[in-house]
Amino acid sequence: MSSPDPILSDQLGYYRARSGEYDEWFFREGRYDRGEDATSQWFYELREVERALAACAPFGNCLELACGTGLWTRHLGEHASKPLRPGRFRRDDFPLPAAPP
Repeated sequence: MSSPDPILSDQLGYYRARSGEYDEWFFREGRYDRGEDATSQWFYELREVERALAACAPFGNCLELACGTGLWTRHLGEHASKPLRPGRFRRDDFPLPAAPP
């Protein structure tokens, strides 16, 4: 996807270049491995967030912004009736309402 907007083009280029690192960072692999204790703490805290999300039980349609490689999409899909990944849509497909004065 190319964009006439140079800022958006720069953003897209940045995230495309970094996308291969997302899972490595999330799973604390390679250069993101900070040792056994730090990794254990990370996954403990991750389970806390997963439990909080499950307790929240989001419902209805869901548009996940900044979904990366979709690691959280599976959690949203357990509750939301229709999780959406923004890569399938243009920003014009979801106009935001005008802010109140």
